[in-house]
Amino acid sequence: MLYIGQGQVIRVRISQHKENIDFGYITSLHYYIILSGGKSRTTNFIRLYRLHSDSLLIKEDTKNQQVEQLNEVRRTLLELLMTLAFQTLPAKELRQWLPNNFIKSPFRTLHLNVLNPLYQIKKGFATVEVRQASRDQLLSSDDPQLALWPDIRKRQIHDQKKQQTQNLGPYPKLSQMGDILQTTLEDNRYTLGDIDIPIFPLKPLFDQIREAKY
Repeated sequence: MLYIGQGQVIRVRISQHKENIDFGYITSLHYYIILSGGKSRTTNFIRLYRLHSDSLLIKEDTKNQQVEQLNEVRRTLLELLMTLAFQTLPAKELRQWLPNNFIKSPFRTLHLNVLNPLYQIKKGFATVEVRQASRDQLLSSDDPQLALWPDIRKRQIHDQKKQQTQNLGPYPKLSQMGDILQTTLEDNRYTLGDIDIPIFPLKPLFDQIREAKY
């Protein structure tokens, strides 16, 4: 099972993936597939390509937003190229880019990329509707776990909104801030760039304090 991604600092990005897997997050398809297999599935990371700093249009010590956006476009185009080469996008998406005789069949347990990387170039492109439409392409997958993912993710989003409405009130509880921050940073990593995602195990701490007090 393959998933193609990108990162400006590969060491940081891999650490983020490992932390998310260790903490059991299943907000993305590739996390869900790994964790649903229990001990029968493991994670490996392979570098498919690398852009040397000299090849970029902007240096690290130069601040130019327009040129940095061009660099982001180039990185994303390379990511798209890899998803097409390894055919990790849904079948319907692949048919928009590749001739039919180039597409492997059947598409079993290969495509763990859901959203076309081009949607992630600019904030606002990947709307809620676009993300759900991309996930819905998996409903026709021959793989039963992939076919279940659109409904699973839809329920996750629904339950999250319901919890925020019913339990959080006008302000979230301090013990819930960690999960909220974790989800926000992960969902916006293409906008924020590669940063260390903090982990706040606040709820267990508050539970221990409550037990000690009472």
